[in-house]
Order: sequence, then structure tokens, then C-alpha cells
Amino acid sequence: MIMNIDPVAAGQSQDFARFVELQQKHTETTNQLEALEVTINKSAQEIAKTSAADYIVLQEALGKLDVELKALFDKHPEWRGDKKSVATPFGSVESRKATELEVPNPALTVALIKAKAVQEPQFKAADYLHVEEEPNLEALEAMTDDALALLGVNRKVSERVTVKPAKLNVAKAVKAAAKSKTN
Repeated sequence: MIMNIDPVAAGQSQDFARFVELQQKHTETTNQLEALEVTINKSAQEIAKTSAADYIVLQEALGKLDVELKALFDKHPEWRGDKKSVATPFGSVESRKATELEVPNPALTVALIKAKAVQEPQFKAADYLHVEEEPNLEALEAMTDDALALLGVNRKVSERVTVKPAKLNVAKAVKAAAKSKTN
């Protein structure tokens, strides 16, 4: 008996079979990757456990060496010359000045900047203040598309396709197995 197969249905059937095959491979590969990550994490934890004491000792030794190197560097400015650094075949020690502004009370500083701008018109408060205003997207979300358009806002609709591997819900499987044994 000869069967007439609809080529469109056959193509879809083949595509769906391939789709299922790809999902299977995706799930297997995801599981292999997760197993490898578990192995790597376990190995890293073991290394960390066995090396923790040595790591602490070395960190403390580095801290003490840094303190002593900095003290000798400060004690002997003649070693630096104009360079503000001392280099040896084993590394270098440098001196750099750094400044940092500290604003303990930002609200007071803002008020003082604004007051100075009122007293001295050539002093522009905007040069010394950051003012950021931006649309509240959460509030705008509730508006209709027409109302948004009046404000120059477009609602962008997108669709995301996510591939997820199959996961066994162990608790559910155990309950189902226990329930089938009691029936």
C-alpha cells in the first residue's frame, strides 16, 4: 500500500522532530555544564580550605613589608630625588599626592552654594550643582499609548524567546512516587 504524505506536514513533522532533538541536546549540554561547574566549585573550595592558612600568613607578611618599605621610603627622601619614586630590580615605591573633597552635609553645602549665587551674581550655582531629572518610567507605564505619545514617549513592545532545559522537580517526583505506592 502506497501512502500519500503531505509534503508540508512532513516538513513540519521533520522540523518538530529536529526541534525536540535540539531541546534534548540543549538540556543534556546544560546538565553537563552544571555538573562541571559543581566539580570546579568543589575543587576551588578544597583549594581554598587547604590554602587559607598560607594565604592569611602571606597577606599579613605583605602588610608588614609594605609598612616597613613605606617607612624607609619616607625616612630617606634623598633616595627619590625629583622622581618621587625609588626603583630596584625587585620593584618600585612611588609617592603620589591625592586629594579628595569631603561633603559631610550635602544639603547644607547645596544651600550655601545657592545663597552665594544670590549674593554674587557672577557665581553660577549651576556650575557647582548636579541636577538630574529624568522621566519616572514606573509612573508613565500606567498611561495610555495616546497620552504617552503627547509626552514624546513610545511604548516599545518586545517578545523574548527563552530556551530552558527540562528540570526534574525532585520533591514533586518523590511525592508522586509515594502516592502511587499507596494506591
